[in-house]
Amino acid sequence: MPTREHSAEQQPVGKYARFRRMPIESNREPPPGGRGGPFPTEGLQAILGFPRRGGSEIQEMRAAASIWEFETFRDWLHNNGFEWANAVRAEDDGDDDAGD
Repeated sequence: MPTREHSAEQQPVGKYARFRRMPIESNREPPPGGRGGPFPTEGLQAILGFPRRGGSEIQEMRAAASIWEFETFRDWLHNNGFEWANAVRAEDDGDDDAGD
């Protein structure tokens, strides 16, 4: 099944015992000297990872491909201090009927 979200891993998935999605409110404009913008204000989520030892941290950032262009997502990550170089573009649906 195609992925309809762009993603950017921040920490290795194997560090965590469980996960939870959390919506993130986006800033509309880039910071002074930042890249890109304006940015969508919705469709952005953090995947929180919970290590066995306790606490939580952002394991991955995701953006709805129906709202966010891939390059815009990468610019937002860069402007907000997230790892952006390993971002992955959402897969294309294509027109195939595989699995039907």
